[in-house]
Amino acid sequence: MNNYTFKFQYKLALFIIFLLLIEGLYFYYYYSISRFFDFLDHRYQTGFNNIVWSENGIVEMLQITLLFFSIVLIFNTLKICKIKEIKFILIIYILGLFFYFFEEISWGQHFFNWNTPQFFEKINTQNETNLHNINNLFNQLPRNLVLIWCSFSFLLIKLNLRKLDTFHLKKFILPNENLKYISYLLILFLVPNFIVSNLEFLEFGDREVSNYEKLLKNLSILVSFNFIRLSELHELIFNYYIITHSYYLYISMKKNV
Repeated sequence: MNNYTFKFQYKLALFIIFLLLIEGLYFYYYYSISRFFDFLDHRYQTGFNNIVWSENGIVEMLQITLLFFSIVLIFNTLKICKIKEIKFILIIYILGLFFYFFEEISWGQHFFNWNTPQFFEKINTQNETNLHNINNLFNQLPRNLVLIWCSFSFLLIKLNLRKLDTFHLKKFILPNENLKYISYLLILFLVPNFIVSNLEFLEFGDREVSNYEKLLKNLSILVSFNFIRLSELHELIFNYYIITHSYYLYISMKKNV
């Protein structure tokens, strides 16, 4: 993927995200928007559009598609890789991607609609055949590790640690500088939410709030992008990073064949 091709697909990714944000704004604030336009039926509709953001929605299908092709790319990279150290890392990487992929589809339940086994019914918070809805060990821990990996890998390279060269890790961590632009994009959606979620004065509890406080709350939702299911957008960008990373790894290993 040359720079021109990357710029094109990066702009395409930005355009898709822009459309998702516009759709999210429209759906979340429909109850207000419909007051100002006569051709819209006025409804007290808010929240997230299930067609876009729910299980098996558009965003999740995009995530799964990107993950599937990432696995294909890493498998092909494994076949041609001649560097033992990287080959070992690639095996761990593809096993992690397999786990991520099958967890996302609840090991096939989302497509084949089988009844959740009794064992998972008792311990799974969403009554699904997967591990990540059991506890944070299988959910937040792997998710946060992926988040750090996709957001800050380019900074690790800047440290210029000698051991990274010794074990050929630089070639694995950042096979192309273009990946940092996807990291920037992810950080853009992480930082505002992190800041807003730590502002205690936005927590009003059950008490009645003033118009000013309502305005402040709505503004915080807007600037932190919480008018959409932000975690799903994060995962979409994760998977965009992973497939681009996988492609550049494949190209890097192909040059060494």
